[in-house]
Amino acid sequence: MSINYFCHDIHAGLNVRWTTHGWSISPCCFTETKYIDVNNKDWFIKLWPELRKDNLNNKPLDKNLCKSCINDEKVNKQSRRLGEIIKRGEKIDKKILGPKYLEISLDYTCNQACMICGPSLSSLWKKYTTNKIIGNSPISNNKNIEELLKNINLDELDTIQIIGGEPLITEKHTELLLFLEKKLVDLSKIELWYHTNGSSRVGKDVLDLWKKFKLVFLYFSVDDIGKGFEYQRFPGQWDELVDNMIWFKNEVSPNVLLRIERTVSLLNAHRLLELEKWKKENYNSTKFNYEVFLNTHMSHYTILKIENISKKHLDFLKKDKKNYEALLKFHPMHQLIPNKDNNEKVLNFIKNQDKKRNLSINSYFTEFCSFYQ
Repeated sequence: MSINYFCHDIHAGLNVRWTTHGWSISPCCFTETKYIDVNNKDWFIKLWPELRKDNLNNKPLDKNLCKSCINDEKVNKQSRRLGEIIKRGEKIDKKILGPKYLEISLDYTCNQACMICGPSLSSLWKKYTTNKIIGNSPISNNKNIEELLKNINLDELDTIQIIGGEPLITEKHTELLLFLEKKLVDLSKIELWYHTNGSSRVGKDVLDLWKKFKLVFLYFSVDDIGKGFEYQRFPGQWDELVDNMIWFKNEVSPNVLLRIERTVSLLNAHRLLELEKWKKENYNSTKFNYEVFLNTHMSHYTILKIENISKKHLDFLKKDKKNYEALLKFHPMHQLIPNKDNNEKVLNFIKNQDKKRNLSINSYFTEFCSFYQ
């Protein structure tokens, strides 16, 4: 039976993050996490029984838990939930014994401190936080990975997404993939996804390993171009990113598909057309003539999320009709109410980070501070 609110991730998705307290678990990256003892038999099958039951009974999606997909669907954007339905159908065809979709963060080593990120997801960010940080970013080891996977049925696994940190600057991602291969998981049936900041290239061993997979999706996290990129993805360099993206374009095998993943925040909501134009002119297809898609999602867990916009900033966005029309494709802006209570927090965050990083938002967005005073 087709279910209006059906979500595959609730039943067969698994988002796991290694933390100082062990593995944190959630249905997908947009939902709240909890800590689970993964050494118990059938622990995956026993996850969130009430949530799964409610979903099968066609109960509306939780407004907080599923906010990202709800907002996407309000503007007729393909949400993660709808994307999984397109891929897998509108119902569960049999009893779920293990995950089909595994999204995993093995460590948070990162060479960038993006403005929309934070110290919990980037080792470099700890240098710029105003909060007291104790200890280093947690890094999983082979034993941790084995403990996670030994009691999971992997027979239905068809998608793995590796996130970070920056997954391509350590060997953790290859350790995971080789471990799965050792467990006799058929890599040729699996789609492998990465989100990378594009600051690093990979060796021939990784390129050869990727050839064993059904498909590899390489998502470059790019929110803006030029000075806008360098401010938002500090200390990333635009020219270096472009050089690396071209290198990947020239070196990867035909089963590796290239993507650009943009996160929209208060810092770039007025510049959507800049990146779209650059992509069309410079990075529109691979050397095998596959289209390079530009995917967009909204920033959520940060002071710079669009919900914290000021009235002056919102009025400014509306003046650029073409850009505003583009923004409407990704967020229900007509329902957005300016949040004056957070104006001071937004401005203080920008000022503190500019001081710590020896930067100025005026380098590409001269009007910003005046919107929040």
